[in-house]
Amino acid sequence: MATMGAFWEKASIYLNLPKITMTDVVEILIITFLFYYMLVWIKNTRAWVLLKGIMVILLFVLVAAVFQMNTIIWIAKNTLSVAITAIVIIFQPEIRKALENLGQKKFPYFFFLRLIFSKGEKSQKFTDKTINELVKGML
Repeated sequence: MATMGAFWEKASIYLNLPKITMTDVVEILIITFLFYYMLVWIKNTRAWVLLKGIMVILLFVLVAAVFQMNTIIWIAKNTLSVAITAIVIIFQPEIRKALENLGQKKFPYFFFLRLIFSKGEKSQKFTDKTINELVKGML
């Protein structure tokens, strides 16, 4: 195992890789967790359809940039500040719902708090209702 650590250290020096600390790993995990649940939230609301529409518009702007269509690029640049305000207005119901869920403690970060502060109690994996539904489904 020590040789693997030495190999990694030499490789990181040779490849000029930055040193990764535990703080970096925790930060990556937090960002990954938040990004994943944000995508799940977008997928489960009307925001998914709106986001797909925004991605189509961005694709057109990208094509305009590749083919150097100056008029379309100029229009896109000048409407960027208005577009940001419009996105906030368009997504307002979804943003409100997400903030309400966060305030009602239905947000997934409490899962991690339960893991950290649990006192070694074994949690029941399935409720009685879940077991009953599984049994009904098997019949």
